[in-house]
Amino acid sequence: MKGLGGEKSIAAQNSPWHISQAVHHAKFGEGVIVNIEGGDSDLRVQVNFRTAGTKWLALEYAKLTPL
Repeated sequence: MKGLGGEKSIAAQNSPWHISQAVHHAKFGEGVIVNIEGGDSDLRVQVNFRTAGTKWLALEYAKLTPL
């Protein structure tokens, strides 16, 4: 789980989210997590959605559902 900064953050290491995890978003549909970065309240995931392309989402606001 490396973010663009290179090193894994402790929050990302302890997160229930992981790279290659399938997720669902109300607006963008189904996708797969391809990157994770940040920590604590600013944890973000990059998701490759089937129809909406790749998006960076803040987990604090994104309301993702694991599949």
